[in-house]
Amino acid sequence: YSDSSHRAVIRQLLFSQSDRGELRKMSLKSDVVDLEAVGTYDYNTLPDQVVAFLESKHPGLFASWRSVNQTFDRKTWINGNFLIKDGRVLNEILQQDYSIDKINCDVNLNMLKGELDVRTNSFDARYKDFTLRKAVLKLSSLNTLSFNLQFDSIRNNQKLLSGKGVLNSDFSINEGLLRLDISDPLNEIKLAVLNIGAHYTSDSLLLQVNDDALVFNNVPWKIHDKNLIHFKKQHLTIRNFELSDSLHFISLRDYDHKGIVLETDGFSLQFVNDLLQSEKVKFRGVFNALITIPDLKDLTGSHGKVT
Repeated sequence: YSDSSHRAVIRQLLFSQSDRGELRKMSLKSDVVDLEAVGTYDYNTLPDQVVAFLESKHPGLFASWRSVNQTFDRKTWINGNFLIKDGRVLNEILQQDYSIDKINCDVNLNMLKGELDVRTNSFDARYKDFTLRKAVLKLSSLNTLSFNLQFDSIRNNQKLLSGKGVLNSDFSINEGLLRLDISDPLNEIKLAVLNIGAHYTSDSLLLQVNDDALVFNNVPWKIHDKNLIHFKKQHLTIRNFELSDSLHFISLRDYDHKGIVLETDGFSLQFVNDLLQSEKVKFRGVFNALITIPDLKDLTGSHGKVT
């Protein structure tokens, strides 16, 4: 594969498919990616059918933020496995900012029984200069939709940003909970602990940060217990979203129900040094910021002030 600016070499590629009535078997073998799938399914409609299937079990979970087909074929089932052997070569073909390497993923879907199960081995995921190391993903939908992502570390190039982390979520009918827990590079202190409750319908999504376990950089933070972020069609409402510890303050509010206003106070400029990673240029001190984005769909009118 090649174009004017990219070139990738695939040394082996074998593809086979057989259909017996409604039963379909497919196999793809190469030095970059392997894929095996058997079941009753339609290539062209499978992604939309999966979303419609999950929406039927968890009404509003997808419809609150994207269009969803209302019907799906209950006879659809698939048992499959895909293995990405060389994510960098695949990324040269897809030309995306992200890549996944050495992932082995099993997928089992049975719409008649209402079952979906996705599991992976340990893999690395990259986005630009950031790498999620030794991640493991599990997704299942039985009575609830459960998502679990664990990883060993986050890196920016060769700089270690964090140690072990876990992202969990569980969604039932019209409500769910997301939990994030990340440790420092030595796995000795908590960099972040965050719990977010979600309530959703077919046309709205409401998020609320729980106040009982909120930690940043091993320091407990407080937030108004009646905070909320509410999305409803083209309407955004943010109330009581104010976080603080003994030295820092963050406030987020909506701007005319279309944009946001972010205000911060007492933050160190050390984070700029972490981004620059320069031996010659160092920033010291604290800063306050006021950033206004009048319309989240049109960033041209955004402006801010840092003091």
